[in-house]
Amino acid sequence: MDDKIEFENNITIKIKSIIISDSALSYGERNSFEKFIVRLDRGESFEEAVEQLLTNFHRLEENQEYSLSPNSKKIYDELIERYGIPEKKETHVFYNGGYRKLSNTQWFWTMLFFTLLIVLAWTGRLNFLFDFLEKYLK
Repeated sequence: MDDKIEFENNITIKIKSIIISDSALSYGERNSFEKFIVRLDRGESFEEAVEQLLTNFHRLEENQEYSLSPNSKKIYDELIERYGIPEKKETHVFYNGGYRKLSNTQWFWTMLFFTLLIVLAWTGRLNFLFDFLEKYLK
């Protein structure tokens, strides 16, 4: 247990010193680090705060032209080694002229519906679906 607390304190101290002294941080990296510290100050557990930090850094690493700054990359690698990459909880879909967030269950049901719709159209049974909807939705 002491090793875990020591690791958490060590990471927190490193992050605070990086926020203060590293001029190579991008806005996204600095913002992610600051949100991490605020979450800890609010009383969230270290694991919850780290999960959000890793999610933000994973997203930054995918989207940025340039990779993470060297100090951020070291912290990211240490945390990934210990906690792993967090699972994606939302999927972004473009429909109805907007970019929407869907949870994994919403994504599943949407894809199931579209798959069913395509199979019914392909087999020529789409009229069956329309008749069913007309009969039971009245």
